[in-house]
Amino acid sequence: MKQICTILITISLNSCHLLSYRQEPNEKFNQIINVLPDNNRELKYNGLYTLISIDSSSLVSDTIHRKDDSFIDPIMFYGNGIVDYIGDIYFSNNEKRKSYIDKKNKFTNLPCGIFSVNNKKIEASIYMVFEGNGDGFNIWYLCNFTGVIDGNRILNWKMIPPVPKFTKLEKRQDYNQKKITYLMQSKDFEFKPFIYKTMLDSNNIWINKYKKMP
Repeated sequence: MKQICTILITISLNSCHLLSYRQEPNEKFNQIINVLPDNNRELKYNGLYTLISIDSSSLVSDTIHRKDDSFIDPIMFYGNGIVDYIGDIYFSNNEKRKSYIDKKNKFTNLPCGIFSVNNKKIEASIYMVFEGNGDGFNIWYLCNFTGVIDGNRILNWKMIPPVPKFTKLEKRQDYNQKKITYLMQSKDFEFKPFIYKTMLDSNNIWINKYKKMP
């Protein structure tokens, strides 16, 4: 009986992440977090970047410009190298974004990432959240992103390989497959002012603990 239980436990561990899972920092993550994030201040930090096109299609541009305070799939970069990006198409505005930041301040262990800029090229390593085995959105994988700064825009922002190594059960989640497809699509973002961005204390974000002390 004991041997049977051991076999069942082994099979379970190989086929799913029990309860929750957060991937440990990898080599790329450590490379990015321990360099100056943006020595030449190429990015704009007094607001956020909002989606305007996907794979050269500007279908979302008309929507984004209907209201000055409308945002789609926003990215928030901070001067200390922290980046906040969920990676899902959703619509937001000033009030919804303020509520989101309030939540991030209250629960400082929520997903985030780190970035660096070199010759206008952005490299980022960000925790993306996927569906686990019946536990909802509790599986965190590190995903690598690149993009190019062009004035007030970020062009060709997308996730690059390697893709997350899903377990068999995670592969069956339709949401996970759709999210990977979306993240790997080339996207363009445009800067918009957002005065409430500084409400988030980026120095208090848990991911800072991985930075090496000088």
